[in-house]
Amino acid sequence: MPPNKIKTAMLLAAGLGTRMRPLTDNLPKPLISVRGRTLIDRMLDNLVENGVEKAVVNTFYLPEMIEKHLRARQDIEIIISHETERLETGGGILNALPHLGDEPFFVTSCDVIIKKPENEKSGFVQLSEEYAEGSEGALLLIPLENTYGYDGHGDFNIDDDGKLKWREEGRSAGYVFSTIQILHPQIFARAEVQQWGKVSPLKNIYDLYLDRLRPAIYKGRWYHIGTPEALEGLMEG
Repeated sequence: MPPNKIKTAMLLAAGLGTRMRPLTDNLPKPLISVRGRTLIDRMLDNLVENGVEKAVVNTFYLPEMIEKHLRARQDIEIIISHETERLETGGGILNALPHLGDEPFFVTSCDVIIKKPENEKSGFVQLSEEYAEGSEGALLLIPLENTYGYDGHGDFNIDDDGKLKWREEGRSAGYVFSTIQILHPQIFARAEVQQWGKVSPLKNIYDLYLDRLRPAIYKGRWYHIGTPEALEGLMEG
């Protein structure tokens, strides 16, 4: 597998897992197992296989369980960014910026699984190649028909100039955002982002930079483990 040029990742693991209850009543969602491997380990395995050397993991709900579990990993440097209040996705990254450095980094959630087609590049390598030096970032998008466990109507369309466009209200879009992305830390220095403070969803930040975020279309299968039913279907499939 060709190496990617991004060596640091932010792994979003601070959610409450509300839709996964009762499985998450006493277990953080990243520690749910799929065929004998936890969700967070599956994503860390992906990152390691693609050349990532450091992962910053944010925690909030049942953090001690996640931290204890991750101590067993010796193949990647792991830094915990604990949150004492809910910060949303953008706020979680902003809070973790001191650990992420000055270079672009991957961001991904724990509750997705991507399957690489045989003899194809991984989503991380494809995203890394699509990212342009000096740009704000790139988003890995999945064609709607290649999703599993996803019950939405898509997130983005791509116009004739290759620019991202949000799905229009009441209509479907052709692509689902995989949660896997590359972001440059410079986007968090913008005055508007600083004014929002730490409690901010990433969508607000995308709105500022949408015409400068590059789309990368991934043709592999993408699984969203958002509900017990989606998990059960994946286990049986």
